Amino acid sequence: MAEPRRRPVITFGMVAWVFVLVAIAVVQFARGAYIDGIVFGLVAAALIADGIGMLQRQSSRTRAVPLALLLVIAALCAVILLLAPRHGVVATVVFVAIGVAVVLAGWRQPGGEQKGWTPTRVRAATAWSIAGVIGCLWELTMYILGSLHVGGRESFPALSDLLDPLIDTVPGKAVFIVLWLLLGLFLLRRTGRR
Repeated sequence: MAEPRRRPVITFGMVAWVFVLVAIAVVQFARGAYIDGIVFGLVAAALIADGIGMLQRQSSRTRAVPLALLLVIAALCAVILLLAPRHGVVATVVFVAIGVAVVLAGWRQPGGEQKGWTPTRVRAATAWSIAGVIGCLWELTMYILGSLHVGGRESFPALSDLLDPLIDTVPGKAVFIVLWLLLGLFLLRRTGRR
């Protein structure tokens, strides 16, 4: 059962993240990565819709998915991603499905309205935000420098360019997929315990 419609709550954090996501979307469109631009634009739109109360949160009676089932699903996704070509349709569909499932699971708001953040949550959110913004600034800086200078991406590699040689090997791809999925499971379980 859906909770009653919430009052609009626009915070500095929401505005800052919407700005960051829209900026990333604009850069993605400028470099011709239209699907990435659409994804970042949709996430920004979802944050705006949530902030102004358009999205209904799931009821606090929603039960968390058992860890055993999450591990089985993660293992299945890992096998599919390991066997599928990195930039192929199958891998894209699996990544999108994982992303949608994680957003829906993370959007739950146990106990109705959030009463406030604990100091631990504030520190964790700040640390993740700083790491995310630093990563985005690195990618943007390398894109701009690579576009303006001779040598391009070879002289100014983005993070993905640095990781590509490792992830192009089967062991590297396997390690990356497993670590990525385990980090996601950890974050989902932490979200479920808010």
